[in-house]
Amino acid sequence: MNVSALALLALLPICSAQAASAQTTQVAASTGAVQPVASVDLTRYVGSWYQVAAIPQIFEVQCAANSTAVYTARSDGTVGVDNTCTTWWGSVSQVLGVARIENKPANSVLTVSFLNLFGQQLFFGGPNYEIVGLDSGYRWAVVVSPDRGSAFVLSRTPALSSAATAAVRAVLTRNGISPCALMTTPQAGGIGVSKKFC
Repeated sequence: MNVSALALLALLPICSAQAASAQTTQVAASTGAVQPVASVDLTRYVGSWYQVAAIPQIFEVQCAANSTAVYTARSDGTVGVDNTCTTWWGSVSQVLGVARIENKPANSVLTVSFLNLFGQQLFFGGPNYEIVGLDSGYRWAVVVSPDRGSAFVLSRTPALSSAATAAVRAVLTRNGISPCALMTTPQAGGIGVSKKFC
């Protein structure tokens, strides 16, 4: 996932989806500001993620497909961010950043920065990466910015199952974001085209 902000819809038969996902998924509250999940085990959250859907962002305009993120735990308690994608010209675009955890020990609200000046990571503004949905098996996550201007659906695999897709849509809707605001991200081994996520 190429995320400088972070991240994460059309009404579906959401009641049944929410009921089904409640046993296996942390879901944030549905009213007011977006609410992060209660807790995130960073040792399970780090690793490789595929971006399977997102609200289009200007900083991803060069990305044609295969947007991924690799998160690594750093010795200072921050999280390393390595975002890559395949560009329209077939090359690989990469951006490196650092995420600072803002709500320890819950670990579900972060500020991500891609600005490094003379070896010093610079953080501006408040949190921009709130984990509002997280599968109990850490197979998928929904990340949004507090203003709902960005939203990202992350998965450990290039494609979500039908059940996972329904659960993710329910999380988005509960947090005041229409799934139709997101576009799928083409992935090798996943959805091959960009289309509305609803």
